[in-house]
Amino acid sequence: MKIEYASYVDSDGKRQSLLLDLYLPRWDTVPNPPLLVYIPGGGWLTGSRQECPGAMIARQGFALACIDYRHTDVAHFPTQIQDVKAAIRWLRSSAGQYHFDGDHIGAWGTSAGGHLSALLGTSQGVPELEGTSGVQGVSSAVQAVADWYGPTDFNRLPLAFNEDVYLPVPDEFWAKYNERPYYGITLAVTLFMGGAVWKHQDRVAQANPITWVDPSDPPFFVFHGEPDNVVPVNQSDMLVGSLQANGVPVEYYRPPDRGHSWADAGSAEFSPTLVNMVLDFFTRYLKPQPPAK
Repeated sequence: MKIEYASYVDSDGKRQSLLLDLYLPRWDTVPNPPLLVYIPGGGWLTGSRQECPGAMIARQGFALACIDYRHTDVAHFPTQIQDVKAAIRWLRSSAGQYHFDGDHIGAWGTSAGGHLSALLGTSQGVPELEGTSGVQGVSSAVQAVADWYGPTDFNRLPLAFNEDVYLPVPDEFWAKYNERPYYGITLAVTLFMGGAVWKHQDRVAQANPITWVDPSDPPFFVFHGEPDNVVPVNQSDMLVGSLQANGVPVEYYRPPDRGHSWADAGSAEFSPTLVNMVLDFFTRYLKPQPPAK
């Protein structure tokens, strides 16, 4: 079902909806299931809530919300994380209406969505990242995080250029830089920050999930393939190292044969192997276990 979780006024003064799709398991088979919130990637520019394994996850006994957030053709950071937090607040406040467990919420995202999932997990209680849209007075905290190959520290990316660029990208700019390694992530990050990374160090620090890591953070499952040529694997290495140093439970899957993708070779669907791994993780941390006899 398609639902509005918040709204905003665009540059033309028109009200625009922020939407999510909610997938629920059958109530008679899974009462009060935990909720997963799927955050799409696409370089904070092109991802859609429709890129979502909704029915697949609902069949496994979880509720799943697939959310949209404002892209960088509309606004730069911190708008995106503020929208994500607004979605969590709305979902938690609506748990009774839709019969899922608002006390056990997991965030899961890929690429740019992985970044937002990680930032959501580590920045609980940071006022400047909460925003003012949608439901207020409700916690945006999550109880577990799955970050699939998301960037973290933009200062540690091998940037293809260090110039400002805005949409639409000029043909001459594309011709000058597009063949350089990591052009895609450099362009995405530059649009996300609202200009060249070196000019916006305050935003870079705020957007880095590692900035906010502390021992109270929820458990993490991090997946990042070693040969990823879109987002370097060192971005997840640094996050995992910081989580471990702070005593946060973290599981790290760093395969030597997977790139920047949720699919198996020759498929466009979510890899069943990866989905099972992430659902095993969420089951351990979000589904209350019966006491041992």
